[in-house]
Amino acid sequence: MDRRGIGLGIALVGVGLYAFGARTWGWRGAGPTLLLLGAIFFAISAARRFRGPLLPAGVLLGLGVGFLLRDAVEPSWPRWAAILLGLGGGFLLVAAIDRALGRRREPPPLWPGLALVAVGGAAAATRAVSMRNLFQVLEPLWPFALIAAGLFVLATARRRAV
Repeated sequence: MDRRGIGLGIALVGVGLYAFGARTWGWRGAGPTLLLLGAIFFAISAARRFRGPLLPAGVLLGLGVGFLLRDAVEPSWPRWAAILLGLGGGFLLVAAIDRALGRRREPPPLWPGLALVAVGGAAAATRAVSMRNLFQVLEPLWPFALIAAGLFVLATARRRAV
């Protein structure tokens, strides 16, 4: 199988999906662009059995989620906390995939991910979010939790198949 053809095909599909989303849902700005680039890198890495740009994919996906959520969480959290939490989540995604595949990466992405999540979480907690506001903020996030769980299951299943 031609590896360059797979990467190019994935990139073209990603850009096409982005253009469709921009027209249909009005995607604009840094968040969707970072998610697009992260998704392309992630798909290329997945096509190569996660032996590719997995760390850049996680960073870009996390930053994209952070940028998308920063306006939504702004009444309750500092905007920069959402970006830190997203970025930390991207590092933790890479750490989880590496762990599921039995790989060791040096330096491990687990530690920066935990540090970013801790700082972002502490910043978010300083605003004393009520439970109602918290659930209103978290409600739109459940699809991302499903995606993360699905990716973890796929990585684990792929590891068992190899």
